[in-house]
Amino acid sequence: MFEDPRTFREANRKEYGGLFYQMRWLDRPGADEATVRRREILDRLEGRADFLCEGSKPCYGELSPGCRHCSGGTWSCLFINNRCNAACFFCPAPQEVDGMPSTSALTFATPGEYADYCAETGVRGISISGGEPLLSPDRTLAYLRECKKRFGDGCHFWLYTNGTLVDSDTFRRLADEGLDEIRFNIIARDYRTDMVGLAAKSIPVVTVEIPAVPEDSSLLRRAMHEMASAGAKHLNLHQIRCTPYNCRNLIERDYTFLHGPHASVLESELAALDAMTFAAENRLPLPVNYCSFIYRHRYQGDAAARRAAIKTVTSTESVTARGLIRRCSLGGDPERLAHASAALGRDPQNAGQWSRSPQGGPITAVPELLAGITLDGLELHIEYERAFFSDKDTGVAALVLDSGNKIFISRSRRLAADLTDKEAGMFLDLCLGRNTTAGLAGNDALSGEYGGPWTDIAACEKVPYGLQDYESSSMDTGE
Repeated sequence: MFEDPRTFREANRKEYGGLFYQMRWLDRPGADEATVRRREILDRLEGRADFLCEGSKPCYGELSPGCRHCSGGTWSCLFINNRCNAACFFCPAPQEVDGMPSTSALTFATPGEYADYCAETGVRGISISGGEPLLSPDRTLAYLRECKKRFGDGCHFWLYTNGTLVDSDTFRRLADEGLDEIRFNIIARDYRTDMVGLAAKSIPVVTVEIPAVPEDSSLLRRAMHEMASAGAKHLNLHQIRCTPYNCRNLIERDYTFLHGPHASVLESELAALDAMTFAAENRLPLPVNYCSFIYRHRYQGDAAARRAAIKTVTSTESVTARGLIRRCSLGGDPERLAHASAALGRDPQNAGQWSRSPQGGPITAVPELLAGITLDGLELHIEYERAFFSDKDTGVAALVLDSGNKIFISRSRRLAADLTDKEAGMFLDLCLGRNTTAGLAGNDALSGEYGGPWTDIAACEKVPYGLQDYESSSMDTGE
C-alpha cells in the first residue's frame, strides 16, 4: 500500500535505528492541536492561494516553469557530483565523495547518454543539483550544453546552487550556454539575497528554493521583501525531511516528527504555510510555492514509475494515475468466457487490447473493454506492478539509447486482488474515473471505509487528496 501508517512506523523504526527512540514523534494531542492550527492558516489562504496537485501543493501566485514540469511528471534532476562546500544542518546526505552524474538510480558517464535518456523518456524539465554543481563547473556546463543543443527551447533547464561560488562572469557563462533558471539556497549564506539581483541581470528566471526552517521565520520574512525587490520571480519552500544522516541535527532542534514514507518535520510545514500567508496578506510580488514532503512522495515518485511503466507496459495492460502497471484478467465459467471472448472479437477496434490463448483460459484486457461486457458469473483478477529503471540487467526489459547503451527496466508486484462481478463493476467505475459508486473515487475509499481490497485498489488507482494527515502520522510509542 502507498500510505499505510502501520507500515511506515515499522519502516521508520528500521531506518532510524536507535535514533528512533530519541525522536519526538507527534502524539495524538499534538496532532489535534496541529490540525487546528494548519486549518486556521489554510482558511486565511482561501481565495488567495491555489491548492494544486490534489491539494498537496499550496501555491500563492504562479509556479515556476521548472515546478510545472515537476508537477506534470516531465522533470529529471541530475545529481552532478555528490559534493558540497556548505554544511547545512538539514542536508539529507554527506555530499563528500565525488560521484558520477546520476538520477533515478541510473548513472551517466557522458552528457550524450543523459540527453538520450531524457529524449527516450519524455523528460523536458531538466535540473542539475550537486551537492554544489559549481564545484564541478566544466562537467556542469558540458551537460547543460548537450541538453540545450539536443532540445533547444523544447526543454527548461535549471541549476541549484548555494551561491558561494558565483559572480557576474559565472552567470554570464551559464546564460550563454542557455540556462533558463537558477535556484539559490540562501540559507547557506545566512539568508543574504545579494546574488539574486546579480543573477537576475543574466538569467531569465531567478528562484530561491530552501527548506522552511521554523526558528528562522523572521529572517525569512525579511529576506522575502529583499528577494522580491532584487528580482526573484519565485520562492519555493520545502518541508524538512529526516534521514539517518541529518537526524541528530534535527533531534537537537527539538523538532516534532511525522510518520510517513520517510519522517518529516511538522514545524517545517507550518512555517512554510505561515510564510505563504505572510506573502499573500502583504501582497508581495513574489509567488510562494510550498513543496510538501507528501507531494514529493506522491508526484515525483509516481512520475518516475510512470516513465518506466510506459516503456514496458503491453497493449493489453494500462497505466494508472499513480504510475502503476495494471493487468486485468477475467476467469470463471468457460461458457461465459467464450461469450465474452466472442463479444470482444466482434469489434475490430478492440484488436490488440485483449487476448486469450487458443486453448481457452482467462481473458486479459484493458479496463475500457471489460466495461462493455457482461461480468455476471465471472471473476476479475487485478494485478498492479511498479516499474523502475536500473543499471543492472534484470532480464525483464531494456530501453536502448541512441548511444547504444541499455537502461534496464524491472517490474515488482505490489498488489493482486480477485473481485466478484458486483465488485468488478465498482472497480471499473474507479479506474475509468466514473463516480457512479458514491464516494469510491474519493477519500472515503482511501480511508478504508469500504474495507476488503478497496483501500489498496483505490491507493493504486487514485492520488489521495490533501496534505499529510496529522492524525494518521502521529504515534504514541508507549515505550
